[in-house]
Amino acid sequence: MRKAQERWWIIGSAAAALHGASSIHASDIDILLSPSDARKILPGLGIRPASGKANSRFWSEIFARWGGASLDLEFMAGLHLSDGGQWRPVKLQTHRLFCLEGTDIIVPELDELKMLFAIFARPKDFERLRLLNALN
Repeated sequence: MRKAQERWWIIGSAAAALHGASSIHASDIDILLSPSDARKILPGLGIRPASGKANSRFWSEIFARWGGASLDLEFMAGLHLSDGGQWRPVKLQTHRLFCLEGTDIIVPELDELKMLFAIFARPKDFERLRLLNALN
């Protein structure tokens, strides 16, 4: 992500774990980034940027999976959520920096991450939200 020109974030279970949620099992690491950064970064990993497939709640302009790390990385660029039948872009505003083994990791601040899980509204997101709420 050092080549990224715009802000990017780790979201999902990995972000919840970084914030201290217990009992989180991250099966992959979700990275939210801009479409322009995805077009620059993904080819360097040997990944051809592709259009994401929509489900009933969200879709990405670009979605890619990379298995070259200890956990799979899922890149979501131009992420959109369904809001009353209209697709709206996800625009995160906050960031919190964690440093792991000399690498800077950026996640949304706790309140914004909770809001994101509430909007995704899947059973696993509600469980992540419950675990994050237990931190207070």
